[in-house]
Amino acid sequence: MAKIKVCGINNLSFLKQIIKLKPNFLGFIFYKGSKRYIDFEFMKAAMQILPSSIIPVAVIVDHDQAFIKKIIEIAPNIILQFHGSETEEFCSSFGMPYWKTVHIKNSKDLLDAYVYESADAILLETKSDGRIGGTGKTFDWTILKELDFDNKKYILAGGIGLQNILQAKSIGPWCLDINSMIETEPGVKSIDKAKEIFKLIADV
Repeated sequence: MAKIKVCGINNLSFLKQIIKLKPNFLGFIFYKGSKRYIDFEFMKAAMQILPSSIIPVAVIVDHDQAFIKKIIEIAPNIILQFHGSETEEFCSSFGMPYWKTVHIKNSKDLLDAYVYESADAILLETKSDGRIGGTGKTFDWTILKELDFDNKKYILAGGIGLQNILQAKSIGPWCLDINSMIETEPGVKSIDKAKEIFKLIADV
């Protein structure tokens, strides 16, 4: 069974509700260019609510070391998800488990998945000009047949919603990343849409 990450948590009321659905991971975006941006104060409040059974993930886009260390102080159990142009050396320098995002448009982009050998998992996101993610668009999943899902943890992201989550699950990723497809508008998540997806997965 694929693990589930719900990304782009920026509302404490939604956080309290989504916890009840028991996702494996919840993503918090620290990139100011995102409609789902949160700051340190929000993260502190979220950590007061988040149960130990759900692991927080910090989405980081070319932030400096001091910024990242502050996140770790607030949430010592956090997974760092590097979403920018960070090197493997930088990603691994914090001594923390980390995921690295690889932006995919075609099969050539899959080569980047092999660069970050020290990553705990590789997140496969749809490449989009001027956007880091959360576009609601998928890439061509048929190219993923080239990857070895048995020997590396891959997280599939980008446009996963009610209409295609079972197809996404059938590909065999370690985890599915749900974000924009459970929103009523960019940055505004719907617990009803989330419940529909979790029910569909549970019924399979």
